Amino acid sequence: MEKKKFLIDDKLVFYTGLIYFLAMLLFVVLKIFAYFNLLNWPYASYFYKIFVQIGLMCILPLLMFYLIFKKDKKKLLNTFSFRKITPKSIFLSLALGVCVFILVCYISSFWSGLLSLFGYSSSSSSTADYSVLSFILSIVFVGVLPGICEEIAHRGLILGGTKQNGALRSIVLCGFLFGLMHFNPTQFGYAFVVGMIFAFITLLTKSIFPAMIMHFTNNTLSTIFSFSANSDWLGSGLLDWLSSFLTSGNVFALTIINFLVIILVVWLSSFLITRLFIESKKSQFKRFQKNFENQIKTTVLENEIDTKNPEQIFEIYKQASILNLEQKINQGQFNSNELFDGMSKRKTAEFLLSDNFSMPKKKNSANYIFYYMSIFLGSAGTILMFILGVL
Repeated sequence: MEKKKFLIDDKLVFYTGLIYFLAMLLFVVLKIFAYFNLLNWPYASYFYKIFVQIGLMCILPLLMFYLIFKKDKKKLLNTFSFRKITPKSIFLSLALGVCVFILVCYISSFWSGLLSLFGYSSSSSSTADYSVLSFILSIVFVGVLPGICEEIAHRGLILGGTKQNGALRSIVLCGFLFGLMHFNPTQFGYAFVVGMIFAFITLLTKSIFPAMIMHFTNNTLSTIFSFSANSDWLGSGLLDWLSSFLTSGNVFALTIINFLVIILVVWLSSFLITRLFIESKKSQFKRFQKNFENQIKTTVLENEIDTKNPEQIFEIYKQASILNLEQKINQGQFNSNELFDGMSKRKTAEFLLSDNFSMPKKKNSANYIFYYMSIFLGSAGTILMFILGVL
C-alpha cells in the first residue's frame, strides 16, 4: 500500500496559517515582556496596544499576504471580504452588536461561574482613571482598534484562508483561535462563541464590515458600562438600580426573567440576521447590475437590454447563477445529486455559506500545520494563565 505523502497542496491555507502563527508568536513575546515589567516606560500600555492591534493584527497580515501572493490586490480584497455594505446593513449590524453584547453578558457570567468551580479567580486590575479623556481613549483602544484589526486577522485572514475547505470547520477554527488569542481563561468562553457568530455573519453577507461593526458595538458598550459603574457622569445610578432590581427578587422569578430575555434576544438576533442576509443579497444584485451595465457598453447588447429594468436584469442574474452552478458541477466541484437527494443539514449549510456555489474541498492536514501550531501556542498560554489563576 502506497504511503500517504505529507504535501502542501493549498498555498492559501498554508500561508494564511503561517502569517497568523507569526502574529501570535510575536504577541506572546510581547506579553512575556509585559509580564516581567519590561514595558514600564511612560505610555508603554498605549504602545503595547497599538503594536498588537495595528501592527500584528492588521498591518502584518495584510502586508505579508499582499507580498506572498505576488501583490495581487484583487485576491487580497476577496480573501479578506472587503466588500462594501449599504447604510441599512450598517444599522442592522449595530443592532446585532447590541444583541451580541447582551448574550456576551450571559455567556461571560456562566463561564466565570464554571471557572470558579475549579478555583479560578481573575486577577484583572480596574482602571483608576475615569476621566472623560480616559473614556475617549478606551473607546479608541477597546472599541475601534480591536473592532477593525482583530476582525482583519480572524474574519479576514483565517476565515478567508480556510473557508473553501469547509465553511462550518472554518467558523469553528476562527472562533476557537479568536478565543485563544486573548490568552485569558475568563475571556475565552464568550470570545469563542462571538468569534463563531462574527465568522458566520461574514460568510453570510460576503463582507467583513458587519462583523467589524458588531465587534465595535459590543466592545464600546462594554466600555460604557464599565465607566458607568465607576463614575457619576455616565449614569451609574441607573446601573445601581438595575443591579439592585436583579438581585432583590426571588430566584425563580429572576430565572424566568433571564430566560425570557435570552429568548427575546435570540429571536431578535435571528430576525436581524435574516434582514441582513436579504440586504446583502440585494447589494450583490446591484453590484451585478452595475458590472453588467459596464460590460455590455459599446457592444451590440447595449441597445437590446434595458439595464435600468430590474426585472430583466434579475432574469439575467438568475441565468448567470445557474450557468455558474452548472460549471461547478461539470468541474466536479459540486455534486447536485448528493446535495438535493437526501441532503444533510450540514451539506445545506456548506452550500449556502460557500462562495460561488462550491462545495468544500477534502481537508489535507498538511496545509493546516501552522494553524495547529497556533492552537497549541494559544492553548498553552491560556492553560498557563488558568493555572496561575488557580494557584
